[in-house]
Amino acid sequence: MCYGVAALYDACRCLYYQNPVARCAGYGRPSHPPITIETIIVGYFCANHSPTADLTLDEHSWQVYDSLPLTQDEFRLLKLYPASTRQAPILIDLFKSEYGSPEVPRYDAISYRWDDPNDRRSLTANGRRISVTCSLHTALTYMRWILD
Repeated sequence: MCYGVAALYDACRCLYYQNPVARCAGYGRPSHPPITIETIIVGYFCANHSPTADLTLDEHSWQVYDSLPLTQDEFRLLKLYPASTRQAPILIDLFKSEYGSPEVPRYDAISYRWDDPNDRRSLTANGRRISVTCSLHTALTYMRWILD
Protein backbone atom coordinates (compact mmCIF):
# COMPACT_ATOMS: atom_id res chain seq x y z
CA MET A 1 0.00 0.00 0.00
CA CYS A 2 1.27 3.48 -0.87
CA TYR A 3 1.07 6.14 1.79
CA GLY A 4 1.96 9.72 2.47
CA VAL A 5 1.92 12.03 5.47
CA ALA A 6 0.41 15.50 5.53
CA ALA A 7 1.02 17.83 8.47
CA LEU A 8 -1.82 20.32 9.01
CA TYR A 9 -2.14 23.17 11.48
CA ASP A 10 -4.77 22.39 14.10
CA ALA A 11 -6.90 25.56 14.06
CA CYS A 12 -6.79 26.72 10.44
CA ARG A 13 -6.06 23.32 8.78
CA CYS A 14 -3.52 24.90 6.44
CA LEU A 15 -0.86 22.56 5.11
CA TYR A 16 2.44 22.74 7.00
CA TYR A 17 4.28 20.06 5.05
CA GLN A 18 3.42 17.23 2.64
CA ASN A 19 5.84 14.32 2.64
CA PRO A 20 6.39 12.59 -0.70
CA VAL A 21 4.30 9.45 -1.19
CA ALA A 22 6.08 6.21 -0.31
CA ARG A 23 5.27 3.93 -3.24
CA CYS A 24 4.71 0.21 -2.85
CA ALA A 25 5.62 -2.46 -5.43
CA GLY A 26 2.10 -2.42 -6.90
CA TYR A 27 2.08 1.31 -7.62
CA GLY A 28 0.68 2.14 -11.06
CA ARG A 29 -1.13 -1.16 -11.56
CA PRO A 30 -4.87 -1.02 -12.40
CA SER A 31 -5.79 -2.98 -9.25
CA HIS A 32 -3.71 -0.77 -6.97
CA PRO A 33 -5.76 0.64 -4.05
CA PRO A 34 -5.98 4.41 -3.55
CA ILE A 35 -2.99 6.10 -1.93
CA THR A 36 -3.46 6.59 1.80
CA ILE A 37 -2.57 10.02 3.15
CA GLU A 38 -2.19 10.07 6.93
CA THR A 39 -2.75 13.43 8.59
CA ILE A 40 -0.92 14.66 11.66
CA ILE A 41 -1.89 17.85 13.44
CA VAL A 42 0.87 20.30 14.30
CA GLY A 43 0.99 23.59 16.13
CA TYR A 44 -2.11 25.73 16.16
CA PHE A 45 -2.15 28.47 13.48
CA CYS A 46 -0.07 28.95 10.36
CA ALA A 47 1.83 32.23 10.03
CA ASN A 48 -0.92 33.69 7.81
CA HIS A 49 -3.73 32.95 10.27
CA SER A 50 -1.88 33.53 13.52
CA PRO A 51 -3.16 36.41 15.65
CA THR A 52 0.52 37.34 16.08
CA ALA A 53 1.46 37.24 12.37
CA ASP A 54 2.97 40.72 12.48
CA LEU A 55 5.61 39.83 15.10
CA THR A 56 9.25 39.21 14.23
CA LEU A 57 10.76 35.73 14.54
CA ASP A 58 12.50 36.66 17.78
CA GLU A 59 9.25 38.01 19.27
CA HIS A 60 7.55 34.72 18.33
CA SER A 61 10.39 32.84 20.02
CA TRP A 62 9.70 34.54 23.33
CA GLN A 63 5.94 34.11 22.98
CA VAL A 64 6.36 30.34 22.67
CA TYR A 65 8.23 30.29 26.00
CA ASP A 66 5.92 32.83 27.64
CA SER A 67 2.87 30.73 26.72
CA LEU A 68 4.33 27.91 28.86
CA PRO A 69 5.06 29.50 32.24
CA LEU A 70 6.77 27.14 34.67
CA THR A 71 6.47 26.47 38.38
CA GLN A 72 9.60 25.41 40.25
CA ASP A 73 8.51 21.75 39.82
CA GLU A 74 8.16 21.92 36.02
CA PHE A 75 10.40 21.88 32.98
CA ARG A 76 9.87 22.17 29.22
CA LEU A 77 10.24 19.30 26.77
CA LEU A 78 10.36 19.43 23.00
CA LYS A 79 8.58 16.99 20.67
CA LEU A 80 10.49 16.70 17.39
CA TYR A 81 8.40 15.54 14.43
CA PRO A 82 9.83 13.24 11.75
CA ALA A 83 10.42 14.37 8.17
CA SER A 84 10.79 12.80 4.75
CA THR A 85 14.19 14.40 4.08
CA ARG A 86 16.91 16.23 6.00
CA GLN A 87 16.01 19.38 4.05
CA ALA A 88 12.34 19.37 5.15
CA PRO A 89 11.28 22.16 7.54
CA ILE A 90 11.77 21.43 11.24
CA LEU A 91 8.59 21.11 13.26
CA ILE A 92 8.50 20.93 17.05
CA ASP A 93 6.03 21.30 19.88
CA LEU A 94 7.09 22.51 23.33
CA PHE A 95 5.18 21.27 26.35
CA LYS A 96 5.55 21.20 30.12
CA SER A 97 6.21 18.25 32.37
CA GLU A 98 6.63 17.90 36.11
CA TYR A 99 9.77 16.62 37.82
CA GLY A 100 9.17 13.13 39.23
CA SER A 101 5.87 12.65 37.42
CA PRO A 102 5.22 9.09 36.14
CA GLU A 103 3.90 10.65 32.90
CA VAL A 104 7.23 12.21 31.92
CA PRO A 105 8.05 10.69 28.53
CA ARG A 106 11.48 9.28 27.75
CA TYR A 107 13.66 12.09 26.40
CA ASP A 108 17.19 12.95 25.34
CA ALA A 109 18.83 16.11 26.67
CA ILE A 110 21.11 18.24 24.52
CA SER A 111 23.10 21.40 25.09
CA TYR A 112 22.56 23.94 22.35
CA ARG A 113 23.88 27.16 23.90
CA TRP A 114 27.23 26.98 22.11
CA ASP A 115 28.29 28.65 18.90
CA ASP A 116 27.46 32.16 17.69
CA PRO A 117 24.15 33.34 19.23
CA ASN A 118 23.65 35.72 16.28
CA ASP A 119 23.79 32.94 13.66
CA ARG A 120 20.06 32.10 13.56
CA ARG A 121 17.72 29.79 11.64
CA SER A 122 13.95 29.43 11.72
CA LEU A 123 11.71 26.51 12.56
CA THR A 124 8.08 26.04 13.61
CA ALA A 125 7.34 25.63 17.32
CA ASN A 126 3.78 25.24 18.59
CA GLY A 127 2.50 26.54 15.26
CA ARG A 128 4.69 29.65 15.22
CA ARG A 129 7.80 30.35 13.17
CA ILE A 130 10.58 31.12 15.60
CA SER A 131 14.27 31.92 15.49
CA VAL A 132 16.78 29.49 17.03
CA THR A 133 20.55 29.25 17.04
CA CYS A 134 22.20 27.52 14.11
CA SER A 135 23.64 24.93 16.52
CA LEU A 136 20.17 23.96 17.79
CA HIS A 137 18.76 23.88 14.25
CA THR A 138 21.58 21.59 13.10
CA ALA A 139 21.21 19.29 16.11
CA LEU A 140 17.45 18.93 15.54
CA THR A 141 17.98 18.35 11.82
CA TYR A 142 20.15 15.32 12.55
CA MET A 143 18.24 14.05 15.58
CA ARG A 144 14.84 13.68 13.92
CA TRP A 145 13.62 10.52 12.27
CA ILE A 146 13.67 10.47 8.50
CA LEU A 147 10.69 8.58 7.05
CA ASP A 148 11.64 6.13 4.35
